[in-house]
Amino acid sequence: LLITLPTPDFSMPYNVICLACTVVAIAFGSFHNLSSRTFEAVDSTKSTGPIGKIKAALSKLKSKIFGKKEEAVSEEKKEN
Repeated sequence: LLITLPTPDFSMPYNVICLACTVVAIAFGSFHNLSSRTFEAVDSTKSTGPIGKIKAALSKLKSKIFGKKEEAVSEEKKEN
């Protein structure tokens, strides 16, 4: 059983250099992005953008639906 090993040619060092530079660039870019970004606390009650508006509408709908159920249950307990 003979296995042929890959023989190096002149393009292999170029591939290694490109791969190493890509890894270093991704690592440095991620570190620079995290270190230079300013984080701000966001108030969750404010509706900003379309997603915030959808969340606000869903929370209103949820409070209407579940709020009425709680009132109905409390009225039933008062009657009994």
